[in-house]
Amino acid sequence: DVTTAEYYGQILVGGTSGSSYVVRTGLRINANGGTGAGGSDSLTYSNQTSSTNFNACNIASAGVTNLSIAVGRKSGSDVKVLDGNGNSDTDTTGVNVSTISRFCVGGATYTGTTDLYEFNGRMYELIAYNKALSDADVNAIINYLKNKWNIV
Repeated sequence: DVTTAEYYGQILVGGTSGSSYVVRTGLRINANGGTGAGGSDSLTYSNQTSSTNFNACNIASAGVTNLSIAVGRKSGSDVKVLDGNGNSDTDTTGVNVSTISRFCVGGATYTGTTDLYEFNGRMYELIAYNKALSDADVNAIINYLKNKWNIV
């Protein structure tokens, strides 16, 4: 609901590794562009290996202030971010983070009590898979969610 620009963005979902607060992989909104994202109101996929390697791909002006659909996909070192309006961006980061130990929703955490880069809004539904879906599968899910939530 609130999309003022934040340097690292607000985390929708992501995975952390070990005792690091840094979201190693996941979806963000509002990353301001300083680390490769599209600025306020952007949807970004993060696939990081350090504090200076953040946003792999993004959709600038994704309209995240409205009821919307955000999709992130990771397959090895290939990442893709999609929205419900047919926009997408892809990147091959060369990074295959295989040590994700915690899955976070709405903020980065590893203790379960201290969140960073919290999402300031509402999530009505979250669907997570343990494999990368095909574009056809993603499109079917987007259509399902658009119909279910009456998103134009």
